[in-house]
Amino acid sequence: MMKRYSFVNELYMNSVSNSSVIEVGDSKSLTPVSRVFALQREYPMFYEGEASFKAFPIFTDPIPKAHIYEPVHTSFIHENPAISVDSLRILGTSSSVVIQVGSTETVQTESRLKHIRHFLNPPNSTE
Repeated sequence: MMKRYSFVNELYMNSVSNSSVIEVGDSKSLTPVSRVFALQREYPMFYEGEASFKAFPIFTDPIPKAHIYEPVHTSFIHENPAISVDSLRILGTSSSVVIQVGSTETVQTESRLKHIRHFLNPPNSTE
């Protein structure tokens, strides 16, 4: 990978959470992973061990990978090895997001979420 320089005059980030990455410059690889289990109960009674990731297939099933069968040939001419950005304003990121000014050879992100809600009476959906 060609050595380059990244310049950012101003960067405003209100919120960064759950394995998100803010990268100014080039990197070899980025692999943010976020796994979330959220359990909400109207009556707050919780049991030890009920929130195991292994109990839910969403956390253990393999994520399908895209298979590229066609070769891609590219050619780049970098007359100026600098990336210049005047201003970035981002309200927020969450769950394995990558925001980058630069380039990365390999990016592999993963975000899995299981949200369970237990109510004594189902909430009224018309309100």
